[in-house]
Amino acid sequence: MLASETLGRLRVFLSHSHHDARIARDLRAALSQYRFRVFVAHEDIRPSAEWQQTILKELRRCDIFIPILTTHFRSSFWTDQETGIAVDREVIILPLKIDIDPYGFIAKYQAFKLRKSISEESSWSIVKALAGHPAVASGIRDQVIHVAMDSNTFDEAAANVKRLVTLGPFSTTQVRTIFRGAADKRNIYGCFKARPYLEELIAGNQSKIGHELVAAYRESVRSWGG
Repeated sequence: MLASETLGRLRVFLSHSHHDARIARDLRAALSQYRFRVFVAHEDIRPSAEWQQTILKELRRCDIFIPILTTHFRSSFWTDQETGIAVDREVIILPLKIDIDPYGFIAKYQAFKLRKSISEESSWSIVKALAGHPAVASGIRDQVIHVAMDSNTFDEAAANVKRLVTLGPFSTTQVRTIFRGAADKRNIYGCFKARPYLEELIAGNQSKIGHELVAAYRESVRSWGG
């Protein structure tokens, strides 16, 4: 069982040089939008804390380890040690290449190329890359479902549902959760641009969703004027 499975949110440790604190901070904000619990040492450790113990604690309970590979990373005193602990624990590792390739213990890992400026597109690409790992795929789907169902506007719903459908296959529980939300939440059933993606999910998962939930969703669409 993953360390965060009972919490419903996967834990990410961002390993970086203090020179790259802005990149780490921006990446933390981007991943947090998809409900990851992201630890960044320079942001999360209080000045009075025993910071080495805190870092070790977070390394021991993270599900995903992301090293931010800039020219500063290799010269940091701590980053290689953090990487060694993550490798030893055999957690999911996704190196982010900004300036340099993975080296040492993580040389075998395929790096994800990233610019220093974190865009919405690049953050979603990271989420999709992580979702390719079977150990965390289901947890990531759960998180993205939660984000999609909590969309605050029609534009958000359209973008979130479009992304969501690319993460399948979904379990019975997951597709039923999606369509409970789609039937109940105005920003989902009322979103014209989200409907083709939801119909795509119905076409591939009708037996999992069940007739009653499909009918409830379509009735909500009809009552909205769809």
